[in-house]
Amino acid sequence: MYLSRSQLYDLVWSKPITTLAKEYGFSDVGFSKICRRHNIPLPPRGYWARVGAGLKISKPELPHPHRDDSVYIPPRTAITDDEILRKKRQLDKVKSEIEQIGNITVPDQISSPHKFTKNTRLYFEKLIKKIETAKKSKSIPNNYLSIINSVYRGRLVCHESNCFDASVSEALVNRAINFLDVLVNELESRGFKIKSVHDEKAGDYVVAIKSDEYISFKISEGYKYEVLKKAPKEMSELERLLYSDKKPIPTGILTFSVYARETKIGKNWTDGKRLIETELPAIINEFINLVPRQKQLRIDAEIRAEQRKEEARLLNERESKRYFDKSIYDEAMKEAQIFKAHQELEAYLNHLGELFLAKNDSFTEQAIAWFSTVRKVALVQNPVDRRLEWLGPH
Repeated sequence: MYLSRSQLYDLVWSKPITTLAKEYGFSDVGFSKICRRHNIPLPPRGYWARVGAGLKISKPELPHPHRDDSVYIPPRTAITDDEILRKKRQLDKVKSEIEQIGNITVPDQISSPHKFTKNTRLYFEKLIKKIETAKKSKSIPNNYLSIINSVYRGRLVCHESNCFDASVSEALVNRAINFLDVLVNELESRGFKIKSVHDEKAGDYVVAIKSDEYISFKISEGYKYEVLKKAPKEMSELERLLYSDKKPIPTGILTFSVYARETKIGKNWTDGKRLIETELPAIINEFINLVPRQKQLRIDAEIRAEQRKEEARLLNERESKRYFDKSIYDEAMKEAQIFKAHQELEAYLNHLGELFLAKNDSFTEQAIAWFSTVRKVALVQNPVDRRLEWLGPH
């Protein structure tokens, strides 16, 4: 739907934006974004309450009214009360499930680490030592390629098959590993298996498996680029290899991602007012819910694939029948053309015979033989008898 800026301005000042959002299938935030994008002022907080109280409140003019551009409102289904109620029930259900999981604490020290925790910690410890040694060296270390491959945009990364998928700075290694250790132990207590699997394209990675559903997860630290303040001569050979004019700086903010490996559905949590550690009950609940969701999506995909297969089969049948019918038609047309030619041939032979007799008293042996040969061959080539025989009972 297209509205001019002035039409949209009149619309948003005619009723509360929450009502409009419901009518047009948007969230009130989404509807507000459309208005702000086109510089259309919105009623301030409390405006409709004051209007309902009978107060007369002036509204701001539409900025740049001469620019009455067309605003596109994407078509969406209006949000019904039933849909709102369904979403509320779903949110309440998820909230109840998270509450049932209870609080989960991540300790500063892990007393009995998971095997993948041990592997990841050991890998990072060795990598950190390699980097420290390389920074002190005035020449390029022999193992510089393995170091470069294990540093991605200022963060340490483990590419071994028996490590967690983690991209973090040295400062957050301990926090990230402790978080993952608590997570995988909680998942195993709820029936998940934590395994390293191999994929021809993606390589090796650690997943959580339940009911044959593979759920992937990773933890990563954000980064930003800063211009290098060191002069090249103040940098080690390794730093000069890794960075040119700017250097990626880790932000100290962790993001945890969980997603169903096959369908790519999932969710992210990022440090903010609440750290991701406090979101562990919600994260575990997402793991649990992803299992049936991915299974159902696979079933739905298989059903759609079967439907497409059946539609293709029916289409092929229709096309085959169409081509078959057309071949019958083409064959009949050829026979009709041959039949018409034979009728013309018989008329020609009769006319030729009359002319011959008009000039001669009788047919010569040569004429009789010629006429006889032509009619004999014509009888064989005429399609009528063959078609009657084919169409008749067998």
